[in-house]
Amino acid sequence: MARAHIAWLAAAACAAGCGSPPTDGREPLAWSVALSELPAALRGVCAGGGAIVAVGGRDGALALEWTDGRWRAAPLPRDAGRLWWCWLDRDGRGFAVGERGTVLARTGPLAWQRDPTGDAIPTDATLYGVWGTSVDDVHVVGGSFNPGQTRTVAARRTPDGWTAAPVGSVPDAVLFKAWGAAADDVWIVGADGALAHFDGTGWRPFASPTAQRLIAVWGTAGDDVYAVGGDAAGVVLHYDGAAWAPWASTPERLSGVWTAADAPLYVVGDRGYTARIDRATGQRDEAIALRDVDLHAAVGLAGGGVAACGADLLAGGNPSWRGALVTTGADLAGPIDLPDAGAPDAATADAGRPPDAGPAVDAGASADAAALPGEGEPCGPPPDLCRADLTCWGLLTSEVFLCTQECALASECFAYGPGACCAVPGFQTAQRVCIPAGYAECR
Repeated sequence: MARAHIAWLAAAACAAGCGSPPTDGREPLAWSVALSELPAALRGVCAGGGAIVAVGGRDGALALEWTDGRWRAAPLPRDAGRLWWCWLDRDGRGFAVGERGTVLARTGPLAWQRDPTGDAIPTDATLYGVWGTSVDDVHVVGGSFNPGQTRTVAARRTPDGWTAAPVGSVPDAVLFKAWGAAADDVWIVGADGALAHFDGTGWRPFASPTAQRLIAVWGTAGDDVYAVGGDAAGVVLHYDGAAWAPWASTPERLSGVWTAADAPLYVVGDRGYTARIDRATGQRDEAIALRDVDLHAAVGLAGGGVAACGADLLAGGNPSWRGALVTTGADLAGPIDLPDAGAPDAATADAGRPPDAGPAVDAGASADAAALPGEGEPCGPPPDLCRADLTCWGLLTSEVFLCTQECALASECFAYGPGACCAVPGFQTAQRVCIPAGYAECR
């Protein structure tokens, strides 16, 4: 594969974002840009065994590894879905998970392979979270908001392979993340305030003090666990070993959290919002890392420092899937090796496309060249751009038109391959948008 060598330089210490200087002599919270304007979203970042990995994707899966002062894209299976989260053990081995039930195992530097899951993990759901105590004791969680698809996924990997959690043992909700203090003390969080606990033998739902979505969970011990999320503003919950209770709120919805026994609590969220909170006193330092980036994940780094990543999925109002990674207390700025976007090979061109999406369409092709159907005409088989079971309802622009299909209206549409559509909020009936150069997914 032809590869392009593209360098992004870090901004100066406060160019990315600084909060108001603390009045008690503490250093202000300041972030530096390590990566920006990437051609794909970054949704997860993990560290372990000296390795640092950021995962995400746009037209398929992407895993970037920090190696010898530069970022390198790891070769991944061509049929892997876009990745949402990753976890590494102390030896740098671990897993990345994502759409279409994708589970990839990291066996070494830049070495990833699909991990067979059998029937334990359905392919119609997205895996949003992964965490483990070792590569032989791993939990993954996820689900789908689409009617007719698997709503709730929770599965565990042991030396005997993958097994699904029994139906009813976890909340009937899309699950987002997992974290544990030990193999017999694991938490998962999800939509509608879902909380569940694993005691080493099985899961049981746990009383939640909120009905808002909980996106991430992390802690320092079994009696010091934090969950973050929110539907509009941000919410932080704390577990003290007996019960969960509201602990803090933030002006922006939160998606990432990290802490350690000797570290403050770091939270990140929409529109570049970040906060560093003293877990003993509640004192808070806030900063906007990158205003046009929604930060989705944070992780502590060996030797100190924290990294956070995300993309301009909502913050800019016109999502372009431009990924970014920022750091505080560490320097991860350097060149990045990515596949040459001008000359993709077959694996790159087909990555992330559903089996029924039809042939690839040149992203530069005009709507006229693609012969878009007119209003009320069937979308037909290729070379038309929508699947045969859809019906067009008029052009919106020269490159976007509507098709009907049963689908719950969703607040977010993710487009990444030709031929399919995604739900558009605000319509009286469920409708999906088709994009000639790609397709959008109802999520």
